[in-house]
Amino acid sequence: MFMKDSGIKLRKLIAKRLSSVLKIRGIDITELSNTTELSNKVIKGYLEGSREMLISELQCICIAISINFYQLLSPDFVTTTLHFRNITTPAKELAQRIENAFHLIRKLLPNTKSNISRRPTLDYTDRSFILAPVPNIVNRIKAEYGETPEQIINFFNLPLISIESEVDFDSFLLCSGGKYLMVINESNPSSRILFSLLHEISHFLFDGPYVLQVDTRMNMFSEQIKPSFVHEFFATKFAQFYLIPFDVSEKWILQWPNVIPIDKIQETIQNNRTSKEVAVNTIFDHLYLRGEKHPSYNLIQDRLGQLTAISDKSVFEFLRKKTFEVFSIINEHKGNFSDDVFQGMIRSLQGELS
Repeated sequence: MFMKDSGIKLRKLIAKRLSSVLKIRGIDITELSNTTELSNKVIKGYLEGSREMLISELQCICIAISINFYQLLSPDFVTTTLHFRNITTPAKELAQRIENAFHLIRKLLPNTKSNISRRPTLDYTDRSFILAPVPNIVNRIKAEYGETPEQIINFFNLPLISIESEVDFDSFLLCSGGKYLMVINESNPSSRILFSLLHEISHFLFDGPYVLQVDTRMNMFSEQIKPSFVHEFFATKFAQFYLIPFDVSEKWILQWPNVIPIDKIQETIQNNRTSKEVAVNTIFDHLYLRGEKHPSYNLIQDRLGQLTAISDKSVFEFLRKKTFEVFSIINEHKGNFSDDVFQGMIRSLQGELS
């Protein structure tokens, strides 16, 4: 009886762990079945904890969802939350490889400073209701933690690595067991990198370990935001109003569209290290909140003309400094790993896919 009960408990434990990983990965039974060439019935049996476990099948499932087989069975198993910004299927593969390396180094990473930031509960989908509190939240965070994303990251001692990758992604945030790692694609322009830093900072401050939808394809201009995308929408608007303050851009539309202070907008873009795209979206949101339910995005783009962003070298210097800090910690503990594991881990953290 003891052996039987132990087997049932283990199957239920494995089922719970597999289900949590699939939810985070955004993988359904059919997709996993196709990848592993195991039947839907077999996959369902593992997810329900009703199937007698075969090591060969479990190993096949682990390979398909990019987790280590021994990690799945480990008493120290913890799931990882992934928060994405503009991430494609190849980038999810890259993120999963970095996630596996993250599990190996997680306990080595520094603790982040305690975060007590709060926001209104996002239990509504109306675009106006989500947008309305963002400027005040941004002002509060600036007053408490800093005017720039670099200051916020340093304040919280948030570990960060950057990789130069041709894979189409902006950034993602890993969270597991109270430890964090932010990953940034430094192949992007500095203005886009700053936006991505702030987007992930929003997830760190307000979403933390909560599991969010991994597929970030959404309509940013819909009057109703899908419930699964509300947190992504909020993070995007948080970054937007951090870079272009609400009270600054509010003055741009006082006589819209007859009078447009192009020089002032260009000055803000350069001083705040942002882009025309962020300015266009900010004006769009102001017009929307003012009552124009269907402002023309293309018209705003045309009226702003050829505004230009500047490249800020200090952004890349900051990324490399933070990356060096993380790799220095890993190298200090190189003796904890076999040579093969260590080299594979380093390659994954550098963004290699093979």
